[in-house]
Amino acid sequence: MSRYDPSLTYGRVQTYPYSQFVPMFAKYRGKCLCFKSFFKQSVHESPDETYRVRKVNILYYLEDDTIAVSEPIVEVSYQP
Repeated sequence: MSRYDPSLTYGRVQTYPYSQFVPMFAKYRGKCLCFKSFFKQSVHESPDETYRVRKVNILYYLEDDTIAVSEPIVEVSYQP
């Protein structure tokens, strides 16, 4: 009695090798997410303005889950 071989009818099933484990710090090395944001800072010293809008960049590093907040340099827009 012969055994039924489904691969003769349906074709051979591909065997996929197990993927090698890659740690998070190696997989996301040098990659980060950048968010541009702003916040309002209240001004008590000036009678002309009540708040200032300050722009910041938030960097989220995928490698080690750290966050960096930096404020870009803005030139003064008025001349004294």
